[in-house]
Amino acid sequence: MTSSFSRIIAATLSSIGTLVASFLLWQAYAISSSGVFDPPSGSQRTLSSVTAVSAKNANSGFPALVSLDDILTDVRSSDESRIHSLNLKLELELFEEDGRSNIERTEAGLKDVIIDTIRGQSLDTLNTLSGKLYFKETLISRMNAFLHQPVIRDLHFASFFLQ
Repeated sequence: MTSSFSRIIAATLSSIGTLVASFLLWQAYAISSSGVFDPPSGSQRTLSSVTAVSAKNANSGFPALVSLDDILTDVRSSDESRIHSLNLKLELELFEEDGRSNIERTEAGLKDVIIDTIRGQSLDTLNTLSGKLYFKETLISRMNAFLHQPVIRDLHFASFFLQ
């Protein structure tokens, strides 16, 4: 009886996780297909070229991107037997170019918010796609709350090394 009950619970939790991941991917697709950033077809862009273009053409429809330096912090594991670390580099996509000065002025506080958010996650969570998507949305929400206004539209993981 307990075996079948645990299987039902596991299947239910798996289904809920799949639904949450699908919803987040659907939202990301809806945002990306809204025309906010629509490069010409056939163009090949790297992150550095997008950053250079966005700095040069801030008012031409390209997103304003701000790079944060590498962040290295510990991540808790479920068994606590090993110490794991996360090396992270973020590119912040802003709603407006005017938010760049606000980000640069409060960069140290934003890094503290990022580190606190990482330490609130588990290794098992960050190892899954749905966990990374949840982590990303949590970061955006907490950083905008720290800034007291919606400045960050999206964030991109330039690097994400979990050891």
